[in-house]
Amino acid sequence: MLSLGAVLIVFLSISISMISHNIASRIRADKRVIGTMRAVGAAERVIQRSIFYQILNYIFFGSLIGYVGGLIFMYVADAPRAMLSPISFLLPPLFILLLIGVTSLSARQKVKKIYRKSIIDNIRQLAVLLIIFLAAGSVPFIKSANVSAATPASPRVLITDYALEGQADMSVLAGDEVTLNLTLANVQASQLARNIVLTLSTPEDALVPKAVSSHYVDLLLALESQELSIPISVLEQASPGMKKIDITVEYEDIRASSYNSTQQVFLTVKQDVRLEHDELNYDQKLTQGNVGRFELNVMNMGKGSINNALLKTNIPGVSEGISAFAGTIASGESKTITLNVHIKDSVSPSAYQGQIELMYEGKNGERYSKALPVELAISEKRPLTNPAGVEADEQKSRLPIPWLAAGGAVILLLLILLIIQSRRVTKLKRAEEARL
Repeated sequence: MLSLGAVLIVFLSISISMISHNIASRIRADKRVIGTMRAVGAAERVIQRSIFYQILNYIFFGSLIGYVGGLIFMYVADAPRAMLSPISFLLPPLFILLLIGVTSLSARQKVKKIYRKSIIDNIRQLAVLLIIFLAAGSVPFIKSANVSAATPASPRVLITDYALEGQADMSVLAGDEVTLNLTLANVQASQLARNIVLTLSTPEDALVPKAVSSHYVDLLLALESQELSIPISVLEQASPGMKKIDITVEYEDIRASSYNSTQQVFLTVKQDVRLEHDELNYDQKLTQGNVGRFELNVMNMGKGSINNALLKTNIPGVSEGISAFAGTIASGESKTITLNVHIKDSVSPSAYQGQIELMYEGKNGERYSKALPVELAISEKRPLTNPAGVEADEQKSRLPIPWLAAGGAVILLLLILLIIQSRRVTKLKRAEEARL
């Protein structure tokens, strides 16, 4: 009994395999026909029913012949007991039903796989062959009719849309890798395009295609479009600004005539704004009425210039809104920004916390800011006092006014006498010289 069951299982497996393979081959061969039926509005259940009837034709008539032949063989072999056994009558129908069920499920899955594809994919080759046949057949007809027909329209393959994947604009950062999504479309309503080669030409100092610069599309039917994704690397040393990508599209029509077109795609390359700085230098202890000095050395480490750099105070209770402007910092340049803050006498002596804000802009107007924390200790301004005894010494060192007048008169008298004596000596010398 076990050996009989094993034989039946093997026979059933072989039958299912052979029939399923035959049905699958028929479905693959009829893929274009199925696509055509879909194009005219045939539902999926209609296709499924047609294939199911084919399966019944394969299995039913073969099984019927085998079933009748088996009964005749059993009768000739003189096996009446076996013929009267219920298994002899029930096993073949069960076998047939199982065979029909398994092969139908297999065919159903294959039809569903075809329906997952677009109608264009199903009938692409059939449409190409049909167009070629019609085009080839129209030539002798036109010649025999002796009619001067107009030149047929040529296909037009254009880039109708483009965008960077995952981005709202066409801006890229130096050193990044981006994906350029293109929509390639044949905008001609009556001609197909084939052997389409799309070639990118990028500025070598900024952009480089990551894989290959050329991409191939075998066929675009009339008014058909196809999406292409092209990875592009942005070089780290790329200078900021707008970069142009030339895209050349070469293609042929059905008569193997060649065409080409060139379009441009523009990307805006941006450099990371890299403004480095040293530690903020300032005096933490200040007195009312003093001037606090804040110094910050900044360095532009990026490729682009930095504009409108400034320091601004935000120390509640001490100073808010006072700024020092540094202007533009070129690439590779460093500057020291100095900010002087006058501590008013009205500032209460206490400890204060706040920040000095470093603010600047990139080459394309992007705004950046960075807060540098500060801590200040403001002490009270004290009035100057004279040490004990200083005022008394000053009083003693001061001379009375009368004494000063007398001393001046004496000095003046001595000067007058000195002048008179000098004149007398001069006259005596002259008289002596005249006498001699």
